[in-house]
Amino acid sequence: MWFVAFVGTLLLGAFKGVILAMSISLVIIIYAVVEPEVSVLAQREDGDKWVALARWPDAKEHEQVLVFRVEGPLFYANCELLHDRVEEHELDHANNGKPVRAVVLSAASVSFVDSTAMQVLKDMAINWKKRGIRFYVASAYGTARESFERSLLSKLDQDDLTISIDDCISLYHESRAQTGRMESRLRRRSIQRELPMIDFVPCASPPA
Repeated sequence: MWFVAFVGTLLLGAFKGVILAMSISLVIIIYAVVEPEVSVLAQREDGDKWVALARWPDAKEHEQVLVFRVEGPLFYANCELLHDRVEEHELDHANNGKPVRAVVLSAASVSFVDSTAMQVLKDMAINWKKRGIRFYVASAYGTARESFERSLLSKLDQDDLTISIDDCISLYHESRAQTGRMESRLRRRSIQRELPMIDFVPCASPPA
């Protein structure tokens, strides 16, 4: 921007150069808001931090959990883009033979969510639930957290929206273990119901 302002001032004059620089700056801001960066997150080798997979190709992505982060506010102009990007990453998991079992939205960089974007998130959550995929929100604060609690919390598999990504994954593993125990219990009951009933006939007394 400094370079544009400098060259514009030399070629067009001070006033027109500053107007040119301001105009380009406004276009860049609008583009960044309308097309926010949607990053898939993965864990570094030390297992301490979640980083953008595109910038850290050596980081390890969770096999069953898709973790993504949105850089900026969510509103009517970019919510469909978010939906499409997440679907693309989910298809990549499926094509690699690792279908997604849970989705975690890192909302640390989300400062604002309007009603249209919230409706898109609710539709995504309902669709995931029908397919047996759990949805979590991590690190939500401020007005974004209030919006999530007011409109989305009932569709999530958690009570606290300020928990970390690791805590969300722990909740996922706990829910999977609980589901496995319930399925095992139901399977045992089904087997018991299917077992044939055996009538025990008392043996005759042996002759004296």
